[in-house]
Amino acid sequence: MIEIENLEFNYKNKFQLNIPDLIISEGIVGLLGTNGSGKTTFFKILSTILPFKKGNINIYGLNLKSKNYREIRSILSYMPQNFDFFPRFKVYEVLEYFAILKLMDKNIVPQRIEEVLTEVNMLDYKNSLAINLSGGLKRRLGFAISILNKPKILLLDEPTAGVDPKERIEMRNSIKKYSKEHLTLISTHIVEDIENLCSDVIILLNGDIKYVGKTSDFIKNSPNVYIFKVKEDDLEKIKTLGEIINIKYLDNIMEITLVSDKTLDAVEKNKTLESGYLYVQNKNSFIKN
Repeated sequence: MIEIENLEFNYKNKFQLNIPDLIISEGIVGLLGTNGSGKTTFFKILSTILPFKKGNINIYGLNLKSKNYREIRSILSYMPQNFDFFPRFKVYEVLEYFAILKLMDKNIVPQRIEEVLTEVNMLDYKNSLAINLSGGLKRRLGFAISILNKPKILLLDEPTAGVDPKERIEMRNSIKKYSKEHLTLISTHIVEDIENLCSDVIILLNGDIKYVGKTSDFIKNSPNVYIFKVKEDDLEKIKTLGEIINIKYLDNIMEITLVSDKTLDAVEKNKTLESGYLYVQNKNSFIKN
């Protein structure tokens, strides 16, 4: 469980992260926001990389301000978006190295390495040089490192960024399996990841939380979605009705997808996480849960 009370973090007087009272207790929770919205900063604070002055954070009863970092890091693991490995280390050796850093009992390390390699479907690569792995396999190895010591809390920063669809599915399956018994937070700008993995979502925009709650409730309470088919001359008029989230050109007309909190005389379309998220992003507004 993660408990946060009035967290404020300033970065070079240019960026401020504001997290009011927040409790994250179970399951897979998505942190959705654009690049630069504060997702990575939030994860670095939780993982004790960035110190903070205002507010309080407790992780399973351990207060981050106590600076008992060894104990906190024993129950929390952070997989950053960007990482790499020593050029001459094989996959198995990379995991051995991180087992030492995580202060794991050396008697259980060989068995645990075999287990995590099996979990991420990489047993056949254990003697391969880590530096030669594809981007997707490097992501899987990064995930294997993160779960090596069976942390209670897993922080995954853009875990599927830059990988092909097949690798994205592999990663999602690994996350789902591990998260059945552990709390997992996923930071992403990819809406599809939230839809496929997360029962709960936190929308973060410019350092401020715009929504916390069930993903299904966010979709339910988001504004209506409409379809208009108009000529290009009518575009400016349509813009006054709501937030345009997509334009498709069809011969001499445009098919416009628009999100609006008004009731409009137009064809309605099913609400989605993406439509609600784009509305919040464009309007810089909150969605009530």
